[in-house]
Amino acid sequence: MINNCKCLYCESAFHRPPSGIKKGSGKYCSMSCYSKSMTNGKNVSCPVCSIIKYKSEYNLLRGPYCSRQCAKDASKTGKIISCVICGKSFYASGWDIKTGVKHCSHKCAGITQSKKMKCKIPWMKGRTHSEQSRKKMAYTWFKKGDVSLMKGKTHTSEAKNKMAPTFFKKGHISWMCGKTHSVETKEKIRIMRMKQIFPTRDTVIERLIQAELDILDLKYEKHFVVKDNGYASQLDIAIPSIKFAIECDGDYWHSLSNKRKYDDRTNKYCQDNGWTLIRFSENNIKKDLNECIITIKRVLDYLTTADKL
Repeated sequence: MINNCKCLYCESAFHRPPSGIKKGSGKYCSMSCYSKSMTNGKNVSCPVCSIIKYKSEYNLLRGPYCSRQCAKDASKTGKIISCVICGKSFYASGWDIKTGVKHCSHKCAGITQSKKMKCKIPWMKGRTHSEQSRKKMAYTWFKKGDVSLMKGKTHTSEAKNKMAPTFFKKGHISWMCGKTHSVETKEKIRIMRMKQIFPTRDTVIERLIQAELDILDLKYEKHFVVKDNGYASQLDIAIPSIKFAIECDGDYWHSLSNKRKYDDRTNKYCQDNGWTLIRFSENNIKKDLNECIITIKRVLDYLTTADKL
């Protein structure tokens, strides 16, 4: 086999077939020579330990040292000094010497600081605050020995009436005490209350039913408001076009007496106004969701066929 190529890196002769030379593979004898030729660094001698090491162009920018330890040793511009408290020798860097560090540890520095503090006399030692200064401080803080400006005094009836609308504490009277809202005000409060949703997010059981209705591609409204003759209520899920509603009752809240009265009023309203209302308890929805959906489908089929007839 005739060597027909010459390596561009080590200059040794090697053989490549004509087809390989045509493709451009006759330049290097091996992958090692090819990778070495691609490097753009050089061999550098470490100025600390004198070890010769190859460094790439990027590493040359970081410095000529062979390791971090050598770079750290080269950066030491300080010197060994003695602690002024315990006399222990320690290394102080150039910055420590510049800033005047004279202690080997925080403990020794603390001893020096405590000695300095003993020499200083507090500016208030042997003095007392004037009566005017005490009154000024009484507004902002009350410590042991300080007296509040209101000690032994009471607010006038006029001042109490001004403060009553803002806060109610023991002894204060509400501005609505002995009064009632007018019919118009009650109606405004009722309308604003109907715009609010409690709870602010749908419950877990409501979301389960809503997900199944989405699969059936049914258009429904959440927290639909119904009102008539001063009575108003929110239905959890409603289809107003066919007057169909679904209530998802939590086991705890709907077991309370006041909530049961509210549910009875909602049932009566739906019955009197032609609404079809179905109630599912939390236990039924979580244990047998499929049965609940089958019931909904049956009622929907009945209502849609009844409308056609």
